[in-house]
Amino acid sequence: ASEVYETEDVWVFRLDGSLFYSHDFEVAAPSNPKPPSHKGLLKKLREEKLVHYFEVIDGDLYEIRGGPITHSIGWDETDEVYGYLAVGRKWDATLISKLSRILSSTVSIDQTGHTHTVMNEHLFRIHLHRELPGLDGKPISSLDITYVSPELRQISDTDWWEAMIFVIYGGLALGAVMFFSHRWVLQPLSRISNSLSTKDTAPLERMLVEKSELGRVANLIKSAFQDREDLKAAMDERARLGRDLHDGVIQTLYASGMSLASIQANVRKDPERAIALLEQTRRELNATIKDVRNFITRLEPESEQTQRFEAALRTLLDFMRGGLAVECTLDIDPDIDTDLPMDLRAHLLQIVREAGSNAIRHGGCTRFHVSLHKSPAGELDFTATDNGSGFDPAKVKTPGHGLHNFRDRATELGAKLDIESAPGHGAIIRLRIPL
Repeated sequence: ASEVYETEDVWVFRLDGSLFYSHDFEVAAPSNPKPPSHKGLLKKLREEKLVHYFEVIDGDLYEIRGGPITHSIGWDETDEVYGYLAVGRKWDATLISKLSRILSSTVSIDQTGHTHTVMNEHLFRIHLHRELPGLDGKPISSLDITYVSPELRQISDTDWWEAMIFVIYGGLALGAVMFFSHRWVLQPLSRISNSLSTKDTAPLERMLVEKSELGRVANLIKSAFQDREDLKAAMDERARLGRDLHDGVIQTLYASGMSLASIQANVRKDPERAIALLEQTRRELNATIKDVRNFITRLEPESEQTQRFEAALRTLLDFMRGGLAVECTLDIDPDIDTDLPMDLRAHLLQIVREAGSNAIRHGGCTRFHVSLHKSPAGELDFTATDNGSGFDPAKVKTPGHGLHNFRDRATELGAKLDIESAPGHGAIIRLRIPL
């Protein structure tokens, strides 16, 4: 058994700890090798039954294993213990040399007890380090095995080239993914984002001819933009139509009603004046019918386009007062009257129609004055003034169509609108219109 397990020494202890037998198998004659620290060993055997540790005896490192002696081969905790057996193997130069040959490695034992630091100075070297514990479990020595393999160098060289090929092709694949992702995904998405943020289809022009999903999205966005513009145009046209109907047709109808009331009052006292007012009312109603037809066909009102601006104003105001004792005066620069654009003229006539109707109908004015001149700053200065009951603009919380239409027309003309009024002091509507 000593040859099989390569043990050199054996010790047998009684239960009380005294040495019963010892032998050194390396010596032919009977011998009594020095026993290990049997007091500590026996205590350990009683506690753990089986022990395995290293100990330095007479300067030599021994590997010691111990266990109880029983009557059966397989030990059980219930078996009766008759003593204790310990065997030792000396880790000398012969054993280390044998291990070196078997492992084709360099084997060394360090009994200094110092901590061993493993340094792989060579890429193809395998180094194993194991601490050898004493009876108390603390390291008393260490075993170091170093194996140098030429095969690892060959494998490493091959792996290096394979790794380089993998890195190169991986880099190319990653670059291709990044390029095409930017070209086909990120760049189109950026154009779509720019188009949505600027509300402009210009960034989408290159994408509109593409057959991809993003190209389809670009066409949908363009269609949505066009639908939005069409809706805005329809809403603007509806607002314009409502404004013109309010400032034109409704005010004309109201003035016609006032004229008919005046005709009723004068039909017996002054038949000739009543007939004249009736004829004027008929003409204005016919003009209103023509304006409504033009609104239906999306044309601008044409009732006053055949007259000069001052004449159109005079006709409008004469009709609006409807026989009432209202003094209407005009102060129009002749040069401006000649060159006044038709769209500006239409807006100003509608403003006068609304302002005059409010002054006569609500304000009960006796004087209404309209002026149009060029200011020193090169702007058109338009004012409509009355001496009616006036109002407080700050207290008009829910303005009707009149004030709202004033602001809309001023916005379309790029003009600055000022409304000055106070209770009992009439009103002044002023527009400063850039040329």
